Amino acid sequence: MHEAAEATLMARGLAYETAHAMAIQKYGVSQYSVYHPSVVAALPQWFNNNWRTFWGIK
Repeated sequence: MHEAAEATLMARGLAYETAHAMAIQKYGVSQYSVYHPSVVAALPQWFNNNWRTFWGIK
Protein backbone atom coordinates (compact mmCIF):
# COMPACT_ATOMS: atom_id res chain seq x y z
CA MET A 1 0.00 0.00 0.00
CA HIS A 2 2.81 2.37 0.93
CA GLU A 3 4.67 1.77 -2.31
CA ALA A 4 1.55 2.30 -4.41
CA ALA A 5 0.76 5.58 -2.65
CA GLU A 6 4.38 6.69 -2.97
CA ALA A 7 4.46 5.87 -6.69
CA THR A 8 1.21 7.74 -7.29
CA LEU A 9 2.55 10.84 -5.55
CA MET A 10 5.80 10.67 -7.50
CA ALA A 11 3.86 10.31 -10.76
CA ARG A 12 2.16 13.57 -9.80
CA GLY A 13 5.56 15.25 -9.66
CA LEU A 14 6.57 15.01 -6.01
CA ALA A 15 10.15 14.21 -5.07
CA TYR A 16 10.83 10.77 -3.57
CA GLU A 17 11.52 12.13 -0.07
CA THR A 18 8.26 14.09 -0.01
CA ALA A 19 6.22 11.24 -1.48
CA HIS A 20 7.72 8.77 1.00
CA ALA A 21 6.91 11.00 4.00
CA MET A 22 3.37 11.60 2.75
CA ALA A 23 2.76 7.88 2.21
CA ILE A 24 3.96 7.11 5.75
CA GLN A 25 1.68 9.82 7.11
CA LYS A 26 -1.28 8.65 5.01
CA TYR A 27 -1.30 5.25 6.67
CA GLY A 28 -0.24 6.45 10.13
CA VAL A 29 2.49 3.86 10.46
CA SER A 30 6.12 3.88 11.53
CA GLN A 31 8.73 4.28 8.82
CA TYR A 32 10.20 1.05 10.16
CA SER A 33 7.06 -0.93 9.29
CA VAL A 34 7.57 -0.53 5.54
CA TYR A 35 9.80 -3.62 5.31
CA HIS A 36 8.75 -7.00 6.68
CA PRO A 37 10.90 -8.25 9.59
CA SER A 38 12.11 -11.19 7.50
CA VAL A 39 13.63 -8.72 5.03
CA VAL A 40 15.29 -6.76 7.84
CA ALA A 41 16.70 -9.98 9.35
CA ALA A 42 17.90 -11.31 5.99
CA LEU A 43 19.71 -8.10 4.99
CA PRO A 44 21.28 -6.72 8.18
CA GLN A 45 23.78 -4.64 6.21
CA TRP A 46 20.91 -2.56 4.80
CA PHE A 47 19.12 -1.88 8.10
CA ASN A 48 20.43 -0.22 11.26
CA ASN A 49 19.53 -1.05 14.87
CA ASN A 50 16.40 1.11 14.76
CA TRP A 51 14.82 -1.36 12.33
CA ARG A 52 15.84 -4.39 14.39
CA THR A 53 14.57 -2.78 17.60
CA PHE A 54 11.22 -1.94 16.00
CA TRP A 55 10.70 -5.57 14.97
CA GLY A 56 12.31 -7.11 18.09
CA ILE A 57 15.12 -8.69 16.08
CA LYS A 58 18.27 -9.42 18.05
